[in-house]
This record gives sequence, structure tokens and C-alpha cells, in this order.
Amino acid sequence: MTGTRTVVIGGGIVGAYLAYERARRGDDVEVLDPGAGTGASTRNAGILALSYAKPMSNPQSLLAGVKSIIGLGHDLQLSRPLSRRTLWWMAQFGIASRPLRAHRAARTIYEMTQASVPLYDEFSQREQVSLGLRRSGWLYVARSSKALHGQIALANSLAGIGIASRTITAAELRDVEPSLADGFVGGVQYPGDISFDPACVTTAVIDAARRHGVQFSADEVVSADVTDARVTAVRTADGRVVRADRFVIATGASSRAVGRLFGVRLPVEPGYGWSLVLPTTGPLATSTLMGIEDHVVVNPGPDSVRITGGMRFGGIPLDSNRFGRAPSGTTRLGKTGTATRFGGLNGSTQSDEPQTGNAWSGGMQTDEAQPATTRTARTRSTRPQADSTLRPAEQPTSDTRTGDTPASEPQPDPGDLAALRRAAERVLPAIRAIDHPGHGQVGARPMTPSGLPIIARMLGNLFAVTGHGTLGMTLAPRSAVLASDLIDRASE
Repeated sequence: MTGTRTVVIGGGIVGAYLAYERARRGDDVEVLDPGAGTGASTRNAGILALSYAKPMSNPQSLLAGVKSIIGLGHDLQLSRPLSRRTLWWMAQFGIASRPLRAHRAARTIYEMTQASVPLYDEFSQREQVSLGLRRSGWLYVARSSKALHGQIALANSLAGIGIASRTITAAELRDVEPSLADGFVGGVQYPGDISFDPACVTTAVIDAARRHGVQFSADEVVSADVTDARVTAVRTADGRVVRADRFVIATGASSRAVGRLFGVRLPVEPGYGWSLVLPTTGPLATSTLMGIEDHVVVNPGPDSVRITGGMRFGGIPLDSNRFGRAPSGTTRLGKTGTATRFGGLNGSTQSDEPQTGNAWSGGMQTDEAQPATTRTARTRSTRPQADSTLRPAEQPTSDTRTGDTPASEPQPDPGDLAALRRAAERVLPAIRAIDHPGHGQVGARPMTPSGLPIIARMLGNLFAVTGHGTLGMTLAPRSAVLASDLIDRASE
């Protein structure tokens, strides 16, 4: 050990992988998170998506957002109320959605993704654990010529940065994927994409970090002591004072609120999506599928099928506390984004517009994050707004595919889940035969206006690794290495 103590706040896939990497480099590491290994890290599509390099901040997504505002869109949804913070984020998103900037960002994301895949393989070999990676590719299928031509155009643009794809004709589709529904006019296949069970991968990383000496503490961070632009300690809800040589914010969709504890501003906005996991007796298809028109992902695993979709901004945030005990009662995100609240839950809509600054994001400099003005010897105390996760003791004790959900877990709207399942059945008819409600979940993706992750030094000994959007699982290994290199350089 180097004798250097590092505290990582946030124990999802990004925070856990960073803790693992710092421990391998000799640090004494502690992770503070009452729900390590839960949240968006387990509520995603389960894909190492090399093909998903194009950031959401692109002209097409901007157009989808405009359509949502006027009630004509469904791919990207905006829900009222829209806070000043969300409106500021949307304005920055619009500025970032320029074609050339989006293309440059896609190259950066792809380079990070390309580096992450071998890092996962090295992790598996080094730790002697199977991550269950299925190298079966990702097949996008279209029912209309317009949707197909749009996907082909995207594939052609991605080919320029090295992403391989293959256009599939209607006649070839059945040979490529026999389980597909009828009526598709063609598709695009990305052979390099890899599928997996996100909970399995996240748990494997956490277990490996523990074997390397990382301590995971189920503590809620509620304040920070900052003196002369350096963090001296963080304080937890139960009164514990945690001191370290350096601190890292890796709290996903809660990063903006957690950053406020330290007086730094992180432009991360939660983008809510929902998932449904259904039990199966075997894989329903040979590859992961995407219905282009519905923008629904169907990931068939060996004993379940994972269906994901949705990207919703605004509304009253789900407030099951990511960095504290999950409150009693249930929060449900309704179709308008207005949460039906039980058990005294509340939603915060504080305004926190970031200032322009210089952060190192994904290997390039962006005007993305900036420390706020700091004062000497202060304690910042704010209870973070949270994304929707459970404490480990509150996770379902039975098989997560049974559909038995604890009352404390925030729930997606039943109508959203029903629509998600219907869309999946239009792609993969075998799903209709599953006589089971499945297990529905809501996940908050940490979205930045630029679509690039934030890997930055915020104060003298405070770093941020966050804002991975829909690619947290994909980019976690490379982000951990880049962040660790940044930390090492700052310590020289």
C-alpha cells in the first residue's frame, strides 16, 4: 500500500471500478454508498455498446426534444414541472447538439469504449471470474424504409470512426435472427457489441475490489469540510467523520446534488428510463435486438429477457434516497412526470446553473464543470437529491425476476411498462408466451449536456468521475484508468 487514503463517494459500476483500480495502485480505499451495486448500474440494457458512440447531444435528438415540447415526440420526453436547473441543462444541450461537435464526441466515446472491452477481458482473467459476456452483436430492425435508411445513414457515419456494421435485407433477416417477428423491411447489425447481465458484472467488480482491500461502507454523506480549496473530511448521516487524502465523486445521477456539498458544480441531469425483466427457460433469440421505431431494446439472456426503453427529463424527481435510507412508501413516475407521492416523499427543484469552466472529459477538454467559489474552513451540508436505488438489505430476497417488489422501491408507471412489453413483443413474438408480470424498474441515467463523461479535478484533492449517460457499464473500466491517471498526475 502507498499509505494514501482515497474515499470514493458512490458505489455503482463507475465508483466500484475506480475503487478497484485505485486499490490495485496501492491506495487504502473506502467507498461510501448505502446502496452499492444498485441503481442505474443494474437497471440498464446490459450492453457493451461500441455502436452507441453517437452522443445524445446531436441534431436528431434535439429535434426529438422539440417535438416532445409540442407533444409530437416519444423517443425523448420532457415532463412538467421543468425546474430552472433542467431548463439550463436543456439550453446547454441544444448548444452542444451541433453536427461537427457531435461527430468529434462520437470519436472520443468510441475510443473509450474500444479500450474498455479489453479491460473487462483483462479483469476477468486477472480475477479468475466469468462476467458472462455474450459476443452476439446488436441487431437494429425497422418496419419502415424511412427508419431503415436513417439507421443505415448513422451506420455509415459511424464507419468513419471505425465502428463496423452490416446492412441486412428483409430476405436475410430470418437467417440472421430466426425468432424475429414478421413485417420488418431490413436492419443493421453491429457485430462488435456485447451483451451481459449488468447486476452480475457490477457484483463481480465490487467483489474483486473487496478482495483487493476496498472497504464498502453503507454511509450517507450529508456534508463536507473544505479548507483552502481542499477537502479535509466528509460527514455522514450517523455522525461519522471520514477523513482522507483525496475524495472522488462518482455518484451518477445524484452528482449535481453531491457536488453542492463540496461547493462544486456538476452539470448532470437525471434522464429516467425504465426496464422490465421477464423469466425464460432459455434464450429467446441469438442476439440483442432494437426496434428502431419504438426505440426499445430486447436483450435475451440465458434465463431471462431484459427489455429497456425511455428517456424522460423533468418532472418531480424520484426521491428514494441514493445516499441514505430509502424512505417508506412508494414513488411512481407517472406519464406526465409528476410523481404520486406516498409516505411523505418530496421532490427538490433547486436551481444550480453551472458556471463555465474547464474539466477533463473523456480525454478532451470541455467547458463542462467548474468549482464554485470556495471559502476557508467551511462545512457544506445538503442532503443530496437521489436517484432511485435500494439499500442492500432492502433488495428483494427472492429471485429478482419474480416481480415481487418491495414497497420502498420507486416504480415505473404501469402504462409505461405495458407499452414497453408490447413494443418488445412486436420485435420478438416469443415474449407473448411468457405468463409472468416480470420485474419493472426505473433507472436515472447521469446525463451531461455534451454527452461526454466528466473526468475532472474539481478542487485540490477532489475529483469527479460521472456523467456517463447510458454508457456507464460500457465506459467504466476506461474511465477508472483515466481518472486514476489524472489522480496520479495531480499527486506528483
